[in-house]
Amino acid sequence: MNTTCMSNKGLFVTASVAALCLLAVLPARLNAQAPQYSVTVLGGLGGNYTSAIGVNNSGKVFGVSYYPGNSTQYAVVWNGTTPTALGDFGGGSAPYGINASGQIVGVSSGDAVEWNGTTPTIITSSTSISNAGARGINDAGVVVGAIAYPPTAIVPAVWSGPSLTVPVSLGGSLAVVRAINNSGVYVGEAYNPGNTIDSPVVWYTPFGPTVLGSEGGNQSVASGINASGKIVGSSQPTGSSAYDAVLWDGIVPTVLGSLGGNNSQAYSINASGQVVGNSDTVLGGHTHGFLYNAGTMYDLNSIVQPGSGIADIVIDPLASPNSINDLGQIAAYGTSISNGETEALLLTPISGVPEPCTSGLAFAFALGAAALLSRAPRRRRGQVANATT
Repeated sequence: MNTTCMSNKGLFVTASVAALCLLAVLPARLNAQAPQYSVTVLGGLGGNYTSAIGVNNSGKVFGVSYYPGNSTQYAVVWNGTTPTALGDFGGGSAPYGINASGQIVGVSSGDAVEWNGTTPTIITSSTSISNAGARGINDAGVVVGAIAYPPTAIVPAVWSGPSLTVPVSLGGSLAVVRAINNSGVYVGEAYNPGNTIDSPVVWYTPFGPTVLGSEGGNQSVASGINASGKIVGSSQPTGSSAYDAVLWDGIVPTVLGSLGGNNSQAYSINASGQVVGNSDTVLGGHTHGFLYNAGTMYDLNSIVQPGSGIADIVIDPLASPNSINDLGQIAAYGTSISNGETEALLLTPISGVPEPCTSGLAFAFALGAAALLSRAPRRRRGQVANATT
């Protein structure tokens, strides 16, 4: 028996099978480059509008919902898909931020509040304050937002326990802190002394803001910051009333693009740099949520599993800095195809499907291909290389 011939023939067959297997896998790998999400529809309080606003790294979701009659908006938190209304002080409430331990902050009846469980605690600390709002909270429990002093001034606010700090702003009549990371760096917006330009700012200390670069327009805002200090928000180009979603990794903004329309706004960024926000689509006046991942902006409606029964998925414009968590889960809302009601949603990344070819076959392919190419004429080898680039 010619063992050499048999060995080469077997190697050729193994390589051929592995090559076919690899060719079958390649389209799946190309498709896998676009993230895929499952959709969980979260229950509401009985009204026809419910929205998920934020989610922490434990998967705890908060948002807003209405009771039948749709007269008042209530902050809610979900246990699975079941909502529980958070307490308020009358007149409804709006939650904005959450931390790792599940503390939620927001607004109720004109006061900045914090929920531990379902009980709200007012965190403003001055009788001269007419209104206040909390926008974000980090894992140390430091809360950021804004307070209003009569008659018109709105100033940035940072609460550490009962202690209130008013960071220095740019001298205008309005400044707001919108997000804080676990390093204690916070971001937001501030007007200049003439109130003609609204600039995106970052506070590395409470004693002075650093103005982030913009596209030259009059309105820009920093909305979210991640653990490594990357910041997202929106910026107006010079002479435009439209906004671009932008990312700051340093001072200079990077425009993230849009879903085909003129406006896009970024709200939240997670530890791995994934960004979520909203963008107009090519259809005028039509807005969809987006995920910006590894340099590409995806329409959320295009990367969720088919058959969800939901259309027009959007990130809540309340613009929580926690709209996406570090696991890639996204809090959003969408329209029920069956009844037209607005449903709260939790989008969860779908784990990759195991490769249909074993590592042994892949290894065999590599060995077989090397052997075949070493025996092939040089011109043929070049043709194969060109066909695979």
